[in-house]
Amino acid sequence: MVDGEQVSPGVVCLGSGRRQERGGPEDAYALYDVHGWTVVVAGSLGAPWDGPDEINVRFTEIEAVDSVVDSDGITGEILRAIPLGDARKRIKAIKDEWRREQGHHDAVAARVETDEEWARFAREYVALVKEGQRHPIRHMAAMTGISRNTLSARVRRARERGFLEGPAGKPADRLGARAAEILREEAAQ
Repeated sequence: MVDGEQVSPGVVCLGSGRRQERGGPEDAYALYDVHGWTVVVAGSLGAPWDGPDEINVRFTEIEAVDSVVDSDGITGEILRAIPLGDARKRIKAIKDEWRREQGHHDAVAARVETDEEWARFAREYVALVKEGQRHPIRHMAAMTGISRNTLSARVRRARERGFLEGPAGKPADRLGARAAEILREEAAQ
């Protein structure tokens, strides 16, 4: 993914990065020229999804005025030509970098295999619940880039393995004895 590359016929990525507009939350964006129209595809950095949540299409190229006049404004063809797949990849890469900068990459491992990793995962989950997160899995997904389905399965497995405890049907609100013991041992080292 290189800025200035042709994504498809008539569509060029002009750049991507992070921005903050009008005092709002910071977001990741990708900027395209789509058949003479400037298109900004953006996604909020703090959103619990990786894809875009905003598309802005505007005319800016005076050289392409004839094609815009011929089309009589934004058409379905222009909208279909917006490279959402490419934008999603660029936005996800920017969000992953932002998450690492925020220190969220170490909190939850991409893969959880050892008992120590399960205990650390349980600790992070319980910390979110205790700080009042109403949707801890959704929040953890937003901060780590790990899918909600994967995290939900991990919580279920952590309960089964004795790393998490709590009322059935509610978020686990405390560490299981197994996790507590492993974390105590880690802290003592």
